[in-house]
Amino acid sequence: MESPPADPYAIFGVYIGSWDSDDESDAEVVKYASRGVKRRRISNPTPGIVSTPNFMQASCSIHNISDRPVIRDEEKRPYFSPSLERGVGEVFPAKFVPSSPGATPEDLFPPGISVQPNGLPVVRFLQRGDPSSVLVYTDGACLHNGHPHARAGFAIVYRPMTEHLPGVMCARLEKLGPFGQEYRQTSNRAELRAVLGALRLRDWAKDGFKRLIVATDSRYVVQGGTDWIQRWLENGWKTHTGAEVKNRDMWELLLGEAERYARANLEIQFWQVSRDLNKLADKMAIEVGVKYADKHYYGYESQGGPQFRT
Repeated sequence: MESPPADPYAIFGVYIGSWDSDDESDAEVVKYASRGVKRRRISNPTPGIVSTPNFMQASCSIHNISDRPVIRDEEKRPYFSPSLERGVGEVFPAKFVPSSPGATPEDLFPPGISVQPNGLPVVRFLQRGDPSSVLVYTDGACLHNGHPHARAGFAIVYRPMTEHLPGVMCARLEKLGPFGQEYRQTSNRAELRAVLGALRLRDWAKDGFKRLIVATDSRYVVQGGTDWIQRWLENGWKTHTGAEVKNRDMWELLLGEAERYARANLEIQFWQVSRDLNKLADKMAIEVGVKYADKHYYGYESQGGPQFRT
């Protein structure tokens, strides 16, 4: 069977390709989606926002990891690849509290155009009245969860889909964790991996944002990252029953990401949403697990990108 192309989505290692260099591609989304639409600038802090059409209604095909858009060489920028750091509990993610009961991500974070510090417009899910807050959707899925042959995938929806460019990044869950140990594939690891991928997908602080909201349907991620983890630390990474905390490597990296962003004055918040409000990320996380069912993803090798192995 032919191996899939080198996958730019594994965000534990060094970026390859130009997936973090798509500001110009975002500009193309703006150009196509805004045709015939009168754009109205609103006075607000950087980044700016202008009114936009309903991107979600654009005709589009679901993006998967074999469909990579062509990005011209001159559009590439230096890679964003922060070091992998184990956090110590200096900062914890917080829960996002909607302004009104029953509000959905689409209600509070419609598609908008954010003008980055470099002057380029990018399309993101921006909070109404506060364009310094940006939302991403994440999901992880595991087929045959709990069995030796389980296979997991994860997905991140970071901008609206259009017929011209995708807004999803997805991949199989790696066999190796962020610090080199090998782990079995599980749904909880896939959910955490999706969140970590979202945090490391862009330098959100450098993009001008002050708050990153991660929408996920995983109670494990939301409760674990905002509440349980504080008690785990106090107990020396033990649960209330005295058992070792599972997925400690990912939880420690999550704390490291929260601390890294806190130093850049960006806050991380988690929003637990229902599965039906997270359909695209859910679909893609499942699809990538099925599509590469016979592949095991071990992560990055020096400058060569991630490698799938049968």
